Amino acid sequence: MRNNILRRYLGCLSFANLCALNLWHDSQRLQPRFVDYYRAAPAGHTMVAATLLVVLTLSVVFFAIVSLGLRVTQPRLALTLRTAVTLTFLFPVYLLDYVVRSSDLTGPSFLAAKAVVYLGYVGVVSAAVLYAVLQKEGAFRVLLGVNQALVPLLLVTLAGHMWSAFGQEKFSAGSHLASRTGVRRARPSGHPRILWVLFDEFDYNLGFVSRPASLDLPEFDRLRRESLAADNAFPAAPETLLALPSLISGQQLCGAQILGPSGLSLCRENGRKNGPWLASETIFARLLSQGSSSGVVGWYHPYCRLFPEALTACEFVASTNTVLLVREAYARRVGTVRFGWYLLRSQFALLPLVPPAISPDILDLGRIEQLSEFQKIHAAALKYAVDPELDFAMFHYPIPHPYGIYDRRAGAFSVRPEATYIDNMALADRVLGEIRRGLETSGLWERTALVISSDHALRHWDSLLVDGLKHSPTLGGTGLERIPFFVRLPGETVGKSYAPRVNTLLTGDLILAISRGELSTLGEVENWLQKR
Repeated sequence: MRNNILRRYLGCLSFANLCALNLWHDSQRLQPRFVDYYRAAPAGHTMVAATLLVVLTLSVVFFAIVSLGLRVTQPRLALTLRTAVTLTFLFPVYLLDYVVRSSDLTGPSFLAAKAVVYLGYVGVVSAAVLYAVLQKEGAFRVLLGVNQALVPLLLVTLAGHMWSAFGQEKFSAGSHLASRTGVRRARPSGHPRILWVLFDEFDYNLGFVSRPASLDLPEFDRLRRESLAADNAFPAAPETLLALPSLISGQQLCGAQILGPSGLSLCRENGRKNGPWLASETIFARLLSQGSSSGVVGWYHPYCRLFPEALTACEFVASTNTVLLVREAYARRVGTVRFGWYLLRSQFALLPLVPPAISPDILDLGRIEQLSEFQKIHAAALKYAVDPELDFAMFHYPIPHPYGIYDRRAGAFSVRPEATYIDNMALADRVLGEIRRGLETSGLWERTALVISSDHALRHWDSLLVDGLKHSPTLGGTGLERIPFFVRLPGETVGKSYAPRVNTLLTGDLILAISRGELSTLGEVENWLQKR
């Protein structure tokens, strides 16, 4: 009797584990080293622990249901229940299909895996039909036998996660915050401090050419009237992974590949020269060579780990730029039990006829995490902006890049679905105003030059836009549309419009020229651009 109960529970445990195939797969996908590039700390074990909690919870639920089902003596009802149990094996097959589709399999391997999935669907349906129509118990028992044989799969899965956890590459020193005082010469009198503010995915057309009537950008408009404003500035690359290295190194790059937590390989000269992104290739090292200190506040690229020797101060905020990283960040924040409850609801939401609303939308979680990232970045940026010991600081903000995290009408943060890219543009305007007021209050406004730009223009985001803008012809899809490019110098109060095309790849050289005191008026900046 005791052996029967144990076998019954192990069968339920095995089935519960099969009902979490997608969760184990997602946890495993977070193990590869390239994911650590976006993290501020090594992967924790919350997701694995929460998945195990889901499996154990489901195993108890299934055991209770099966135990009650075995008490049924009425033949027709028993037949119906066993047929239903047979059909429940379609859910693990469906999850296996998800695993195959989201895996890295290609070619013959992918086709073979899809064939296994197809055979799984056919096998389960055939077993249900044979049992329900012909009452062939053999088909039912085959499924139970296969399930029993997969009991060790849970132990194998846990062992694989433990191996990955202990074998993962450790983060280098300074992975969280590099903050130190470097040896530097005093800035020559009359040479300004420089702030380079990059607003991620800020579209010039939408912000200044075809601006929605409901969007006000008073701080950008004010700065534009005091700056050299390029009307035809274009990004160095269409996406952040490549655009930031291109801008910071001043090189036209042909590709970028993540090497690990603290490494990025760059493709230079059309593939003829490849190798790690070196500190010597950055604007920070070039400034340091002339005695100037640099600070960085950013996300996406782990600047503090990449270039600790070239930076005087640095703060890096982890990036949740994929669904899995959003989930992991949420797991870290709420803990094993609450995240396990979320995973359990997300599994039930996959079932037919079950409303997806029982599980939080991943977009909702994405908004929450992006708001947290923004607030950390903005707090550090406001601190660095008024630090008189920094000759140069670069701020990379995760806005107006979707998701929406602001309500422009209420002037307050919001993670509601109604918050959109357009609202984030208003938030970028608010950020610009707060940086300016901080500089004015600290007495640094007339000692500081501002360079305002973006890494790339707006790409297609479909439902993340509102006000009828989803199908607007001003919205591009290549990321190579125009971006803002404003240069404000101390003492300049009358701006200039600059019509010729500007490749923002030259931003680093421009900053160096300003830092050396070679460009002190907007007219000189205009002449400098015309010679490029």
